[in-house]
Amino acid sequence: MKKGILLLLVWLVPVNAQPLLKANDHYPLTEEVVQLTAGDLNGDGVPEVVMATTAQQGLKILQKTITGDYKPYPNTPQIPAFFSANRRLQIRPLLLIDVEQDGDLDIWVSNANVSNENQLLINDGFGNFTTKTHFVDQNTSFEQVRLFAADLDNDGDVDVVKSVDLFEGPPRLINLLNDGFGQFSTQELFFPQRSYDAFEHVADYNQDGFMDLWRAREDLYIYLNDQQGQFIRQPIIKNLNLVDTGDQRDDSSQVFFVDINQDGLTDVQGFGKSQGYPRAINQGDGSFTLSKTPPETALPDVKDAVFLDTNGDQQLDVFISHVNEAGHTLLLSNENGYFDVSESPVLAGEVSLKLQQLDQSGESQPEVFAVGKRQFGSWQLTFPNQLVYERHNTAQTLIGEISDMHWDDINNDGHKDLIRVNGGQVTYQSGNGRTALAQPSETGVPASRLVEPVDLNGDGLLDLVTSHETGFLTAIQTSTGGFQMSVEDMGMERLIDIATGDLDGDGDMDLLVYFRRFLSSEETHIYLNDGEGNLQLRQQLSQQLIPVFADLNNTGQSTLLTVEGNESSAEMTLVEWQFNGFDLSASRRAALPVSFRLLRGLITYDADADGDLDVLVSQYQYNPVATALLFENQTGELVLRSLPFPEESSPGQMADLNQDGFADFTAYFNPDILINDQNGGYTSVPLPGLNRGLTEKLLVDLDEDGDVDVIASNQAQGQVVYINTSTDIDFSGNWYNPEQDGHGFLIEEILFNNQPGVVVSWYVYDQGQPLWLSGAGVLDGNTANLNLAITSGPEFGSAHDPAAMQTALWGSLDLTMTGKNTLQVNWDGSPQGFSEGSMELVRLTTLKPVDLNEKTINTCHTGSWYNPEQDGHGYMIQVIEADGQDTLLLTWYTYRDGQPFWLLARGEINGGVVDLIAQYGQGGLFPPEYSSEQNSQLLWGDLRFELLNDERALISWEPVVEGFSSGSLEVQRLTQIDRYRCK
Repeated sequence: MKKGILLLLVWLVPVNAQPLLKANDHYPLTEEVVQLTAGDLNGDGVPEVVMATTAQQGLKILQKTITGDYKPYPNTPQIPAFFSANRRLQIRPLLLIDVEQDGDLDIWVSNANVSNENQLLINDGFGNFTTKTHFVDQNTSFEQVRLFAADLDNDGDVDVVKSVDLFEGPPRLINLLNDGFGQFSTQELFFPQRSYDAFEHVADYNQDGFMDLWRAREDLYIYLNDQQGQFIRQPIIKNLNLVDTGDQRDDSSQVFFVDINQDGLTDVQGFGKSQGYPRAINQGDGSFTLSKTPPETALPDVKDAVFLDTNGDQQLDVFISHVNEAGHTLLLSNENGYFDVSESPVLAGEVSLKLQQLDQSGESQPEVFAVGKRQFGSWQLTFPNQLVYERHNTAQTLIGEISDMHWDDINNDGHKDLIRVNGGQVTYQSGNGRTALAQPSETGVPASRLVEPVDLNGDGLLDLVTSHETGFLTAIQTSTGGFQMSVEDMGMERLIDIATGDLDGDGDMDLLVYFRRFLSSEETHIYLNDGEGNLQLRQQLSQQLIPVFADLNNTGQSTLLTVEGNESSAEMTLVEWQFNGFDLSASRRAALPVSFRLLRGLITYDADADGDLDVLVSQYQYNPVATALLFENQTGELVLRSLPFPEESSPGQMADLNQDGFADFTAYFNPDILINDQNGGYTSVPLPGLNRGLTEKLLVDLDEDGDVDVIASNQAQGQVVYINTSTDIDFSGNWYNPEQDGHGFLIEEILFNNQPGVVVSWYVYDQGQPLWLSGAGVLDGNTANLNLAITSGPEFGSAHDPAAMQTALWGSLDLTMTGKNTLQVNWDGSPQGFSEGSMELVRLTTLKPVDLNEKTINTCHTGSWYNPEQDGHGYMIQVIEADGQDTLLLTWYTYRDGQPFWLLARGEINGGVVDLIAQYGQGGLFPPEYSSEQNSQLLWGDLRFELLNDERALISWEPVVEGFSSGSLEVQRLTQIDRYRCK
């Protein structure tokens, strides 16, 4: 039992000023699982699933709950992120090993391309880890790293074998020899033979008690341990041909080392499709028996495989996942040593990247754990040769790397949507005028980098223009929501930009395509639209054009504005173009300074507030001061002046983010916004929670409240939605009157049939005893009118009987938000003999911004929770930030001796579990007679909130107040906050 009594005012401190941009929605990046293993980390007898991924944290651990669901392991160690030269996160191979011989599993992590550093995560026996770092060498040019656990020196402890494939030169072997206490010494071996693949397996081949090294591709090689720290290379099988012809690193060629016939010897199974799935069975006398499945029966390329005996014949069968969309196959081994593909069942299921066999059920039944990019699940062997798939909720919506984003109404429902290129095609997330975007939808339109949504044929539906392999693709949206696609092959090497606008003034949208041709320089092609979506090439310009359409002359007609010239030369010019009836010609020119290089783009806005548009030219950051130039539009001339920005912060998009009347900007690439200081300078402000690194940003009014919000795509963390709080109205939180401390209102802003509304609970007193009232209503702007109910009858805890509950209309309540942090309430409780009155409230709590580090309990779990079999009482929880800690506030609305009773509890979040101290109050009268001096807050006991998944939780309690019994209750989500959603 935790000691100490805390007053409510100590627990809940009125909210401070909110950040300008508040993260409230996060779609993590797709995690490509590069290694999958399992082991019991915390000693509870149930193995955890451990994954090395390409995501920001690098390490992902899933824990099975008592209900059979999976949740993130609460004590997952944090692995620092490393980037390669192209800014992609690097793969981290891992091992689960007992390095200290103390009976628990530790975790060894090695960084590819930063391979001088290895991290050893030491387990304390209860699943908590401390980090040790072991440096091997300073060579960071490694291409591929494999890890093995083996007793190389035969001294009884576990050593680590690190097999390294270099970009140049022969492979290397790094032996990390364990002294038995978790300290490692380095022994490095170089091999004279060049190989594309380093060593793939460690096992005793010649039965001398020492571990040998195995490698199998075109041949099978064994490197025999000479028992003195050296390895002698011996070819065992020539022309084994386990790989297909071509690139020896092809994903379609997989090799597995496993005891197929269960005789205690390591065999080899290959999956080279054109080679007939060669299988080499170890005879134990230095020889192997080779068999092959007929190549003409080969299946789609193999991604991963696990070996298990599905029919009890002591021959391991193979459960494989296929590359791309081909599903899974169970290959049955026959007595002749190869697969009869015609008898092997093809299994449905989602695409798997990695497979791992384990016994999560504890019934010694073969079970396969499968992880894909967007899901994970398990295959359970139920009958001979039959595996049944069950998908497990990941509590996330994962997205691939985003290369472009636009904000427009693609589904024609009156609300703009987020249109983006990711995963090789155009997808979109529907908007609804609120802050939460819907789940991603696919359009089926391929795209590699760029997309421009535009109505090409004038039918009111958005069409798409996307990149293609050597040209561009137009996709005309049909009335049924599909797309009719056609490709324009331009023989180009790289599409650089696409712009749309009415070039010829005929009322339809034309196209300007800027690209690089093979072995040549940049070109710009102009396509005119016939009004029905048919594009005809009208003009070709052999120069660079960075385009934007703007009405610089205040004529009501936009003209084309570009920068032409060569990025590597000093001949760069800002040009305004006019269409003369047949082609474009320059009407105004303004030379850029010689120091300007590598342009980023053009931004048009009224910089000097004189009623016309000016032009901002942005460049890459070379000069730490002059990152942009402003051309002021003055009496037909473009007058140049410099515009300083913070270092490494070239301006990207413009908007008045803080509603002060001055232009602010986003920064190119880094996760900053540039706020105008109103004195001619700019202050760089990071987007909350985002790591430094490549970040694309889109300025939109997501919630249609008149200010500009931000959608950011960070290459390390995924897509994040930031809501601008400058004009934001958010009812969610605790509200109270400082002069009547001790009672207040808890409000949840939710959606009723896609319309904003509120759920309200008033925790208050009547004749010195706790009382709670509840109700719900639809919002009309910043007001809501609702009825409140009063309940009584049931008992506390396990004695609660829903049939005993009596519900009556208490009265009415009117809410009006008079400011972001102020609220006016008016009530009429006369139907039950209570008062009429009004009160001004201030915000006591606000929900914390969405946590981008994916803690188990996060802001999206705020809401009401209950047990359907005990309807009539429940819990309202909030996730806030208090004193720098993620904190959960829980209000329990229940009963004592048949009368309403409520508890307030608070605790710091620790992964998926929160231990809370609960208090109750007594002594107050109902307002307006309430006085905080009459009220006292008393210690009630302890509570624990344990999240099972996004929709279920386990709540347990232990009171210290007489008349209450201890117990536990599984609950499920009843409401979900509009602005903070679990995917």
